[in-house]
Amino acid sequence: MLATMDQPIASMRTERDLTAGFILIFAALASVTAVTHHPVIKARDKVEFFAQIPQSAFSDRLVHGVLIVCGILLLFAFCRFAQRQGIQRTSILLGLIFYGVGTGALIFAAAIDGFFVPEIGMSYLHAPASSADVGLDLLRSCSISIQLFTKASIIATSIAILLWSISIVRVGRSPMVAAAIGILAVLAQALILIEGGAMITAHTIVFVVAPQMTWYFIMGLLLINGRI
Repeated sequence: MLATMDQPIASMRTERDLTAGFILIFAALASVTAVTHHPVIKARDKVEFFAQIPQSAFSDRLVHGVLIVCGILLLFAFCRFAQRQGIQRTSILLGLIFYGVGTGALIFAAAIDGFFVPEIGMSYLHAPASSADVGLDLLRSCSISIQLFTKASIIATSIAILLWSISIVRVGRSPMVAAAIGILAVLAQALILIEGGAMITAHTIVFVVAPQMTWYFIMGLLLINGRI
């Protein structure tokens, strides 16, 4: 029974998956580009702060819209990867579950940061001082939610990358290199989260995302070449 189950999986690994491979490469590049263009508001007081929100609203929506689309595309690509590797394997299935949780957390964080925050800011733009304080409290709540969902997404996807990297060690030399890079990427993310302080900012998120996207890029190349 095991031989008949593993045979089609082995044959799938030798076939190229251009769709999943190109999605991983495209989404990795698009995600890094998006986070490097994340708008940053610098204001001296709340009046100036609310005034700048409409100016950055379009770029805010665009950046986070791209991240949401990329997150969905990446989940699709890794579902294809899980099928190729054998979704009945514990490490593959558990990794896919963690990655799904991480994608959901990413979508929540991006939706709040890119869509809820601009709407709240613009709705309190011309409000009196007392109401503006309420708006600031809402934005602080959004900021806390963004931090929690972003960190949850990073942790969950890092666990998925670690599980998948360990699972492809036995496949061949190129996957072993990818596995080593995946493990290093997870360690780099953990170090950045630990040493970077309590807050993930628009500047530090680039250093968190870059190692992860490097692994996605390499995995995309391996899928295109039929190495995994």
